[in-house]
Amino acid sequence: MIKKAGLVVFGSFMEKEAGAAAPSGREEFWACKDLYPSLVTADVAVEEDDANFGEDEHDRAGARKWVESLSLLEENFDSAAHERMAEMELQRKPLDRIVVEFSVMKKIGVEACVFIAGSDPQLGSWNISENKKNRLTWNEGNVWRTKIEFKFVKSDSPFVCEYKYYIQARKGHSHTTWEDGVNHVVMVVAGARRNVKVEDEWGSSGATKFTEDEVHQVKRTKNLGFKSFLENVLTPLRQRRVEFLVHAKTSMGDIMYVCGSIPELGNWQRQKAVKLEYGGAGEGGDSVWRGMVALEEERMRFEYKYFILKQDGTRIWEKGSDKNRQALTWMKPEHQPGKILFEDKFECNIITFSIFYPAGEHEVMHVTGEPAVIGKWMDPGPVPMKLGEKEKLETDVEGQKWELSVFLSEETKSFQYRYALKNTVTGFSKWEREPNRVANLNNLQPVNSTFFLRDVNFVADMQFHKCPPDMFIGPYPQTTADIDKMVEAGVTAVLNVQTDEDFDHRQIDWNTLLQHYEKRNIEVVRCQIRDFDRNSLRERLMSAVRVLDGFHMEGKKSYIHCTAGMGRAPAVVVAYLVWVKKWNLYDAVQHVKTHRPVAVPNVPVLEEALKSKYTLY
Repeated sequence: MIKKAGLVVFGSFMEKEAGAAAPSGREEFWACKDLYPSLVTADVAVEEDDANFGEDEHDRAGARKWVESLSLLEENFDSAAHERMAEMELQRKPLDRIVVEFSVMKKIGVEACVFIAGSDPQLGSWNISENKKNRLTWNEGNVWRTKIEFKFVKSDSPFVCEYKYYIQARKGHSHTTWEDGVNHVVMVVAGARRNVKVEDEWGSSGATKFTEDEVHQVKRTKNLGFKSFLENVLTPLRQRRVEFLVHAKTSMGDIMYVCGSIPELGNWQRQKAVKLEYGGAGEGGDSVWRGMVALEEERMRFEYKYFILKQDGTRIWEKGSDKNRQALTWMKPEHQPGKILFEDKFECNIITFSIFYPAGEHEVMHVTGEPAVIGKWMDPGPVPMKLGEKEKLETDVEGQKWELSVFLSEETKSFQYRYALKNTVTGFSKWEREPNRVANLNNLQPVNSTFFLRDVNFVADMQFHKCPPDMFIGPYPQTTADIDKMVEAGVTAVLNVQTDEDFDHRQIDWNTLLQHYEKRNIEVVRCQIRDFDRNSLRERLMSAVRVLDGFHMEGKKSYIHCTAGMGRAPAVVVAYLVWVKKWNLYDAVQHVKTHRPVAVPNVPVLEEALKSKYTLY
């Protein structure tokens, strides 16, 4: 899982290319030779002769030959030997120091701790034995932190360290759980501030964020091995390959170009635009064009557009002279190692729909609406979605969202749509019964030509569940018939945690519902908690539980609802079971999820809020 890369060992060659003084290549090689005997018999281009490794021979070719020999160290890595070499290196040159504060959010059990290991000797050189451990300290919000001072050779080259977090029990060494994903890499340029804060997301493949000083440059890479790591990460201005792939309707003799705001794309000079190669026929009568450019790492943001060069010499630019495509390279995951892909359609944007809903067996979420690419309502009908990767949901727990990406004409600025849950075996569909959702693209900011429609709260019908003892959890009632259904189930009191904004957004006729509650002798109390608002849930949770506690002391059977009955309402019931019934938090969560399968209460917020002592008044 982890390659043991000795950054300090080959750090001197970074300095050679930067022009800084360094020990002779011969001295470096024989230091390695003593520590790694396998290098003596290796077929590498290294000689003992001073003529080949003299003081004047520190050129790039010599460095490359030496680095090639280092690939053998992967198979015979010895952390103790590596540390001795690092110490030798540090003793030769003046040192600099940097203090890095690492932090990562991770919820784990009380019997375990989060540790950090990495390529630098201060992080154990990937050695996680007892005397090499670096333990982080828990802080409120399940944030783990530690400060580590690094020593490194003064030069114009950046300080670079590869690292990763892992979990072990507080006592013993029974099991180690490493975070998923690629290794983190921190790189601080010469002359930068010497106190740095790094905030990581557990298992994230996105860029590490610095909270101080923008001159701190941070990079991540897939771990491709010792030599590839040197070439692709530690070169100060690493080149990244960017592939452009565009779908378009073109004719025989047409040529597609991409032009943009950076030198590699012609600086908006059409004569210097990048010519794309014809890649064959695509879907729907489109042709596929593709091309590759190499960008320096500093080109993190640029603008671009496509144009078609016709046989008669005329150019057809994408429409929208005042609106170019915006490229944010750091928000693009690698399509292949060291390569990112911009896939576009001529004069189209990408629309990505996403919504979380824990569907049942054989159930698949669909989306449909006005645009033909999503089924034009019923002609031909809803388009199936696919489950995405696990991610952190709006309720701070992990889950998989249903996703679908389509190309939509740049001329479309607004459209209506809705979701439907379809059983692939029976063919039966459950449609949203709320007002149509509206996508107003004029109010959204695209990211890499993509508009993200991140939706929540799929409410198909008045399906609620009994949660013992004497509680029901479900969606909000929309009609008087829904209230009658609640009465038939035995409901005598209602706790509504929706906000006025929820009422407005879903066009709820509250006065009509309130009159029918009174007619059916149901007591109803509102305790407004904003959806997906941690602070609102934390602050209003006890008030909601007090209402629920009061209902039950009067012997009433309560119906607790938010909008979809998935987040806020289940959280209130969990809090009631813990505070009033003295349940264990995780038993209460499991109990609620067992009886209300779509429930996703915000457990991290509950963990914090339930530390407070419950009082009835």
